[in-house]
Parts: sequence; structure tokens; C-alpha cells
Amino acid sequence: MEQQAVQIENQLQVRDRWDSSSAEYKGVEQGMAQCQYRLALDELECLVVQRLFELTKLNMSGTGELCTKLRNIC
Repeated sequence: MEQQAVQIENQLQVRDRWDSSSAEYKGVEQGMAQCQYRLALDELECLVVQRLFELTKLNMSGTGELCTKLRNIC
């Protein structure tokens, strides 16, 4: 694989490799972290919406109000 990488670098005329201290590397690393964060956030949003649909389907979306009314009675 190393030989293939060197061949591709030669074909593309890559002069400098990125290392962990280069600005390009840090930028890509930050972009990947943001992408992972957004994917996790999207998954969380999906789960919340799914749960809301389940509660609506069970006709329990207003259970918070019911608990409040029960506390006032007792």
C-alpha cells in the first residue's frame, strides 16, 4: 500500500505530506469532528421525533399536563 501511495503521490506531483502540525491537517481534523458532531445531533433529533410520534400515536403527548393536574388534586 505504501508503494501505491508513493506512485499516486508521484503522479499527482505531491511535494509535501501533511503532518499533525500542518494547517491543512488541523483544518480537516476540525471538519471531521464537526461532521461527527452533526451526525450525532441528527441521530438525536431523529430519536426525539420518533419518540414524539410514538407518544402521539399512543395519545399520550399531553401526559405532562395530566401529571400536573393530578398533583394539584392530591
